[in-house]
Amino acid sequence: MKDIGYLKLKVNGYYYIYDTTTNALINVEEPVYHILDDYLISKNIPVLYKKYGNQMSADDISRAVNYIDSIMETVGMFQPHIRKDYTAILNSKKIEKLFSNNLKELFLNVTDQCNQRCSYCSFSGNYIGERTHRDVHMVWSIARNSIDYFLRGMRKHEETWISFYGGEPLFKWALVKKSIEYIKNKNSSPHLNIQLISNLTLCSDEILEFLMANDIHIQASLDGPQSIHDAARVTRNGRGTHKRVVDILRKIKKRNPDYYYNKVALHCTFNMNNDLLEVFRFFNNELFNGLIINVGGISERDTRSYPILDENIDKHRSNLDALVNKYLNSLRNNKKRFNYNLFSNLFPGVFDLARRRVSIQCAESHPNGICIPGIRRIFVSSEGFFYPCEKFNPKGYEIGDHETGLDIEKIMKLLEMYVEICDKMCQDCWAYRLCSHCFVSLLEKGTISKKRKMEDCRIEKEIIKKSFERFVYLWLNEPNSALNNKFSLHSRVKQFQSGG
Repeated sequence: MKDIGYLKLKVNGYYYIYDTTTNALINVEEPVYHILDDYLISKNIPVLYKKYGNQMSADDISRAVNYIDSIMETVGMFQPHIRKDYTAILNSKKIEKLFSNNLKELFLNVTDQCNQRCSYCSFSGNYIGERTHRDVHMVWSIARNSIDYFLRGMRKHEETWISFYGGEPLFKWALVKKSIEYIKNKNSSPHLNIQLISNLTLCSDEILEFLMANDIHIQASLDGPQSIHDAARVTRNGRGTHKRVVDILRKIKKRNPDYYYNKVALHCTFNMNNDLLEVFRFFNNELFNGLIINVGGISERDTRSYPILDENIDKHRSNLDALVNKYLNSLRNNKKRFNYNLFSNLFPGVFDLARRRVSIQCAESHPNGICIPGIRRIFVSSEGFFYPCEKFNPKGYEIGDHETGLDIEKIMKLLEMYVEICDKMCQDCWAYRLCSHCFVSLLEKGTISKKRKMEDCRIEKEIIKKSFERFVYLWLNEPNSALNNKFSLHSRVKQFQSGG
């Protein structure tokens, strides 16, 4: 229905309904599932008897009607969409106050250049509006000013991060090292983390010793087995980099196991033309057990570099289902190694639903999944301009610079543009409380594209629906022992409900 937001799901013979009003997911009897649409439209019980009389008894229909009426009255489910006010976010004084001692992460893009030429890289030139591998490098004054600005405004008693990014940041190691030493001398907060995001191939023994001595977090790029990794992640002359990366990881683990397990993480860029199970098998071994492995996809918009074949899409979906069943089997037989952390990162939407807060919708709503530009992350370009994040840095959308700091007026203009399209397109959407849209994929020629928004909305709702189906499937099939595994769905729901 347009006026009331909900989603009906049938999984393994069980019937569930997600209700937008309360953000709740409930298990219902089959008659409720079938008559819900018609009853909410008309509330005409004789019509229900006439339409469903051959499928269910009058008592079944009556009980279903009474159940729907009951949860509408006592819990507040299935209420008409309220008019959402997204403009509450557009208060410059409130936003300016939010920036006071509230900054979370600083990204320093120390260079646009790289020693590799990964085929899917956003700098490759295949992506309209994206950067390329230019010989543009950050200078010390930009790094210093940006660090000083962040240290003055960062959260004091919560986790904060300063990350070095590129291109390849080790391409400008002297600047990275100088910046780390500067940060260490200026700030001794135990809550401030420093991170290097790198392909690792330029990491010498000297660099590695410095990183370990200073407790620097490393996020290294590794896409899976050699055949997959080396098909995309190559040097300028086309040579694969897999062996070099794995050798360095083994070296770190051998020299300092505590550092390896506490400070090293991996980023896997996954191409759906590749075999997911093969990638999972590679990471499901002793070398990577215990490491955080983040998984990201390839940006397919505005490029034909990576066309995904239909048969590979079907195979990928089948592999996802197979992996879910492997996960369930591992919970029943915990003697076999299984990378639970990687599994949950492959299904982020499913496990995000475990943290879904059940509450009545209110008129004052935050527009989709966007952050307030600048608070969650400041991305500093090589030239010293501030952007909302590393995924969103087209020319013309700067939100400040290293000399003047964040520009509230520019931040407000970005928010106003997004709020305007949300106000027009998101009012009657059943998925608005779960949506993860942001600016990243919607910009086109200086404005937010309605066409892109509509297409992304369709895809987003498909993803959310599939996530709910997998959530229910896992919920129904996880064994009781799952509560003893902190990565399981049951355990995460329990942790969230208990405030853990």
